[in-house]
Amino acid sequence: MSSQFNPLGPEEPDGTDALEHVLGGDPAGAYLEMDETTREQYRQACRELAAHSGHTPVAVAREAIRLCEEHAPDEPRGRHVGVVLIAEGRPRLQARLGCRTSWRQSLLRGLRRHAPTAYVGGLLTLTVVALLGIERWLAFWGLGVGHRVVLVAAFFIPVLDFIQGQVDAV
Repeated sequence: MSSQFNPLGPEEPDGTDALEHVLGGDPAGAYLEMDETTREQYRQACRELAAHSGHTPVAVAREAIRLCEEHAPDEPRGRHVGVVLIAEGRPRLQARLGCRTSWRQSLLRGLRRHAPTAYVGGLLTLTVVALLGIERWLAFWGLGVGHRVVLVAAFFIPVLDFIQGQVDAV
């Protein structure tokens, strides 16, 4: 397949050539300069959004280009079709297309978008739950508040290290 933009139009109405033709009109001019793997990611994003919206992949690509064209010429990132298809502009495109995404897909996309925060937050949450369990266990055995606070503080790093090892092993 050629990476050259065909000014005469697509060869197939909803095939790869049609997507190449539409996406080749990327206002930032970056699409045709990309390697084949990246262009395939963009085409796959069009197919995925089409499956969740009832539109064709070509119609999705056209709407993505329209969204990019709404950005001023001095906003090169906003004019890049990839921002709309696979990055921070995607929710806006999904809303325009009327996409129906499952709660699972939304959750996974949010976790990927905020992966470092989710990782650290998960580790800290599990650590606090474990330390509260230790504190309750110490209270059950009759240790005073002062002793429990000291012991829980002493356990903080080892418990965090253990939990991090368990999470990272998954």
